[in-house]
Amino acid sequence: MRSRLVVAVTAAAVVAGLFGAPPAVAVESYGLTVRVESATGTPIAGEDVAVWLPGADHTRDDNSDGEPDGRVAVGTTYSDGVIVFHDIAEGDYVVQMSSVKDFGTTYDASVTVAGGPAAVSFVDQHVVTLSGTVRDAVTGKGVPYASLVGYQPGGSGYLYLNTDADGTYRTLTRTGTYTVDATAYGYRADNKSATLTVPEGADRSGGDVRIYAESWIGGQITSGGKGVDSFVHVGSVASHSSPSGVWHEQVTPGRSVTPYVAGGASTFTTYYGNTVRKPDAKKVTASLGRSVDHVDIAMVRSATISGTVVDRKGKPVRNKTVQAVNLGRAGTAKTKTDSKGRYTLGRLATGKVVVYVSGGSKSLPAYGQRTVTATQGRKVSGVKVTLSSDAVVYGRITTTGSKVTRQDVSLKDSHGEYYGTLRPDSQGWVGFAALPAGTYYVHVDGSNVRKKVTVKAHRQVSFGTITRGRQVTVKGVVRTAAGKPATSALVSVADSHGMVYATVRTNSHGSYSAKVVSGKYTVTAIASSGTDAPARVSLTVKKGKSAKKNLRLAHGATITGKVLNSHGRPAIGVRVETLDGRHATTSTAGTYTITGARAGRTTLIVWDPSYVGGYRSTTTTATAKAGKTVTARTASVH
Repeated sequence: MRSRLVVAVTAAAVVAGLFGAPPAVAVESYGLTVRVESATGTPIAGEDVAVWLPGADHTRDDNSDGEPDGRVAVGTTYSDGVIVFHDIAEGDYVVQMSSVKDFGTTYDASVTVAGGPAAVSFVDQHVVTLSGTVRDAVTGKGVPYASLVGYQPGGSGYLYLNTDADGTYRTLTRTGTYTVDATAYGYRADNKSATLTVPEGADRSGGDVRIYAESWIGGQITSGGKGVDSFVHVGSVASHSSPSGVWHEQVTPGRSVTPYVAGGASTFTTYYGNTVRKPDAKKVTASLGRSVDHVDIAMVRSATISGTVVDRKGKPVRNKTVQAVNLGRAGTAKTKTDSKGRYTLGRLATGKVVVYVSGGSKSLPAYGQRTVTATQGRKVSGVKVTLSSDAVVYGRITTTGSKVTRQDVSLKDSHGEYYGTLRPDSQGWVGFAALPAGTYYVHVDGSNVRKKVTVKAHRQVSFGTITRGRQVTVKGVVRTAAGKPATSALVSVADSHGMVYATVRTNSHGSYSAKVVSGKYTVTAIASSGTDAPARVSLTVKKGKSAKKNLRLAHGATITGKVLNSHGRPAIGVRVETLDGRHATTSTAGTYTITGARAGRTTLIVWDPSYVGGYRSTTTTATAKAGKTVTARTASVH
């Protein structure tokens, strides 16, 4: 492109020219094209280009306009790697290119503009094209819109770019070796850095970087076949599902977790695998870069019981606590009656359930209970509980030699059913209320004293005064089967009715001391741990005479066995216990080992106390032999 600079001249100058004076010369200007390419011929955009007068001081600015005096033009290259400076006057110049990609490295070229447009080309010698793909490390697919950042350790090059929708990228960069990190939405922030080497003089393709996605697990929570809004517990995190029960949660790759949902008003706590028992739950593990779907949990529904509580006259009883307990398996529930005496109890297991209420007034308590059969997933309605048990048995206790307020008094019926233990007031008065009609025994615990009393329905009856004699001391030493002092052994001294005044532990010397009155007693010692079996001896205490009784623990038996579920598989995490309290929990193979069992035919209680809606209780037997290991009959739980 050419343009002419118009110069104004005077008439005198024209005349002078006609008579041989030097004529005025018009100054010509032309375009100056500057092209910048990489070492492999790719146009480079954004490179800084300036045109200078030869020998100009790049820092001199005499007119203080912020522009160096010797700089004629300045600009940056466009996408085609070219910038055209227009109206450059004829003359000699120095064109300087500063490489943005090569951190300000400068290249100079001399050019003369004379008689037409001029052109200058630069090759940014250390800049080439780098291309590649950020890929999912597991699937190999491109990661869309990933961010890629790289730097040269100890060098001056850097990378900062984003991938396209297909995960690919292409950029001009300085040659050298880069440490590169890629990040993207849904991908781990701690992926291992990659190393990319960009050689001199050649474009680098295949600069792939692989990153791992975050690991997730997810599924749907349902109850009765319908999705439910829930909190899913995954480790220490509670993940809130959508209203339709859909949930997902990020997890640590390679680590097994057992998701569960806490029980609600009509459901049990349910673990992945649709079980109420954690030992039977399924585990889920998401490997590095992968997620696991369909971790679904169908909530196990509980049984529900509803009804009303009324007094003896049939009037509703409001704001009273209603409780229920499963018989033969774990399961309890608790609620209060509303203003109309209504109640609803949930979270109960299939089977027999006792519903009971304590009510009445402070001066005349009352009690009522019903036994019903419940089924999980169903509701038993109309269960009326009448507070009909309101009989009272009361009387006075006197003691010799000790405060009456320290004496336990217990009540049992004629069948041996226990109703409770109380302590008298400072005057010795004690009473048992909310009783059904029947015959009872009032026990002064540990004294061999009891009194029979019969009460009719809705009546009050006094058992009179019961006098307990002066207490004496029974003491002794408990030794292990090996003859050493048994430290912290539990010692109880029961009277002839099985009632105990107090239970004590032996000291570091194996010694114990307990209070009794007179009569026949049974002293029992149970080791705090180890393989020794309990020891039990009889003792007769004379009135007013202290006694001494040493015990030696027996060589305990070891009982092993197995518990299977209804499918014949191992029942894991079930408690197996002797009547003496020795116990063990079944392993992943359903096996158990109990040490320190008493020799002889032994009944073992098999139960599942930790999981409501779990296995029903059962029993099995074994014939234990002191110092020997025996195997009990295999137990089956349902």
